[in-house]
Amino acid sequence: MIRRLFFQLAALCILLLPVLGSAATIDKIFVFGDSLSDNGNLYALTHGNTPKYPYWNGRFSNGPVWVEDLAKDLGMPASDLDDYAFGGAQTRGGFFPSVSRQIDTFDYRYSKADPKALYIIWVGANDVIFHSHDPLFLADQHVLNIMSAVDNLHERGAHIFLIVNLPAIDKTPLAHTLDAKAGNHKYSENVAALIKRHNLQLQKSIVDYKKQNPDVTILQLGANVLFNKIIANPEKFNIKVVDKSCYKGNFKGEPNPDDVCSDPDDYLFWDMVHPTRKIHQELARHAKNLLEENGIFAVNSKVSRHPIPSKKAVEQLNSIHKTTSKG
Repeated sequence: MIRRLFFQLAALCILLLPVLGSAATIDKIFVFGDSLSDNGNLYALTHGNTPKYPYWNGRFSNGPVWVEDLAKDLGMPASDLDDYAFGGAQTRGGFFPSVSRQIDTFDYRYSKADPKALYIIWVGANDVIFHSHDPLFLADQHVLNIMSAVDNLHERGAHIFLIVNLPAIDKTPLAHTLDAKAGNHKYSENVAALIKRHNLQLQKSIVDYKKQNPDVTILQLGANVLFNKIIANPEKFNIKVVDKSCYKGNFKGEPNPDDVCSDPDDYLFWDMVHPTRKIHQELARHAKNLLEENGIFAVNSKVSRHPIPSKKAVEQLNSIHKTTSKG
């Protein structure tokens, strides 16, 4: 009995080593992506024309976007968040500054990448929305563009990445509306297939890249799982409406900027595709937990730095507790 308990405790220590032994501190956050992470860049570029009221301070939501919440939750000042994301951005090409162009701007500003910074990339939604009828293999190209961005930053000295996969775009009010107009589910089915291909390929590519570059830390945040959990069990997240948008107008505040629901916090979606501030906060909470589970904290953070054991370690600890209780 004692011998078995010894080996169980030894195994638990091994499970905890990645958390306890590889703690890292970040001194800045760099963000590359689209409107889901844009903290006012497109608004500034269009001189306040997109998005207009009732959008909040140039964000594509009714409050701060998740990367702003994440920096705050980590105890970092707003000045430590350097956000290059643009509404409308794709992985490459397009009318709006793509992630590849955003990184070109970063390269122009910085001679090298800060190895202690966190680099966040969340892009691909517009590649799907703007090209929903593309063949599936093009999703692979979108992922290649993302991994090219990772490699570009890594070559310049970046070591810590947070990559976010695609959320459930096929279940947005936009998808429901387009399906209803067509009288079928082709749009949502096409989008769902592209998202699935994208996310599977992204996960595989991250694993492969980490094998080839063991000095790099790449964490993947599962936005898709989170959105589907909210849709399946909205009451768990204190959400009441998951299939309609709170705001009924467009990015220009037309036709009526006051056509807004009475309580946006009851809604998953602020507009036809973008989540409300409440969901941004939830996403930030998940991102913070993911970082801390992997021993990553802000360098000047006043937030508690007690590492969060992985789910596997917790399950093992519970198993040992049950064994010792019986003995």
